[in-house]
Amino acid sequence: MTEEQFQLADRIAKIKSINEMYDLENKSYISFSGGKDSVATSLLIDMALPKNKIPRVFIDTGIEYNEVREYVKWYQNKEPKTIIIKPQVNVKAMLEEYGYPFKSKQHSHNVAIYQRNGMTKTNINYLGKGYKVTFLCPKMLHYQFTPEFKIKLSDKCCYKMKKEVARKYEKESGRSICITGIRMAEGGYRNYQTACTIFEDENLKMFHPLKPCTDDFINYVFQLTNFPMCSLYKEPFNFKRTGCRGCPFNIELAEELETLLKISPKQAKAAYKIWKPVYDEYARINYRISKELLKKLQS
Repeated sequence: MTEEQFQLADRIAKIKSINEMYDLENKSYISFSGGKDSVATSLLIDMALPKNKIPRVFIDTGIEYNEVREYVKWYQNKEPKTIIIKPQVNVKAMLEEYGYPFKSKQHSHNVAIYQRNGMTKTNINYLGKGYKVTFLCPKMLHYQFTPEFKIKLSDKCCYKMKKEVARKYEKESGRSICITGIRMAEGGYRNYQTACTIFEDENLKMFHPLKPCTDDFINYVFQLTNFPMCSLYKEPFNFKRTGCRGCPFNIELAEELETLLKISPKQAKAAYKIWKPVYDEYARINYRISKELLKKLQS
């Protein structure tokens, strides 16, 4: 038995066990993004629970890649359990009210705390001037913890565009357990969240069946099932992720924007229109986006 075969058996057993304890078939839904991990999650659920009726819920915020929306529509035709929800949220208005994402969720969250409450112990530590913490603010971004920095930041974008919509679906459907494709291998803060199950008041709220899985395992699931991936993972895109188009949190943002400018320039320009204040600031301080790339987006 190969390592991938062993992990497949282990994950199927885990899903069956959680279903027996918490009735996933009647109380859960899959957070479906159209990306590799959420599709692999759906494939594993079907292997473990044949003929299940667990909904696949895709939240179409309007800032997904065109290729993702096309893939999800294709998937919906193949899998009628797929539900597409379009939140009634104006992205630009939401960003202006709550703040823009910058660098990472933690950084944006910390700057938002400073902009609301001034310097706190949390940010003293984050700036490396107090207790040692795992994640420190890069020195080149310390200026954002001063009154001179005027761009309103926050980590609320995903919450307002997706999580609030998901919570509304949970209340209306009675399916309160969210199954995700989150993995530790994605890096960042998720490496410190090791549990496959998340509880609130002793109730199971989230189940991450892929939590310990590697990229090799995800590819193995697709090879085993011969199931197609979204075209963004293939030539000519070769993207490694399929989140929101042009998301400022993406550490490979520049590479993706350069690719879009060559293949789908309208999508690159649309991303700039949404994230303009952040892209402009990235280019000004030469962080993630160069001045040359910014000129291409503006042309």
